[in-house]
Amino acid sequence: MTETTQPAQFFTKLGAAIWQLDRAIALFLDEADYACAITLAGAADEILGKLLDEAGKTHALGQFLDLCSYLDPTTKRKAFVSLANARRDDLKHITHGGGMAVTRDDAVEMLDRAVSNHQSLTGGESPSILRYMARPLS
Repeated sequence: MTETTQPAQFFTKLGAAIWQLDRAIALFLDEADYACAITLAGAADEILGKLLDEAGKTHALGQFLDLCSYLDPTTKRKAFVSLANARRDDLKHITHGGGMAVTRDDAVEMLDRAVSNHQSLTGGESPSILRYMARPLS
């Protein structure tokens, strides 16, 4: 049996982020696969956030950090970043030896950040984002 080689896919950074976000939304809505949705949405969030930085705009994590710093100016921003990215990082890295619970709410937090970044960067919504926004909230 001979394997066929598939041609490489080409993505811009924005295109990759949109693809990851669309797949994250599909996994979230269609399969309740919260762990993979978090991982893909987290990747999209990071790329979109960096593109927003390059455009001189504030990304969703930056807005969260600004609010946290305003409410608690004595805590370093890095601590808030760790808090905001905790579930994503738990899924991507060996941060501790124990298990973890991954919830729908964890996925919603990461998806909401990536969706917000997409909207800020592009000024619009993709069909999958519109589908995500129209989901039942519970």
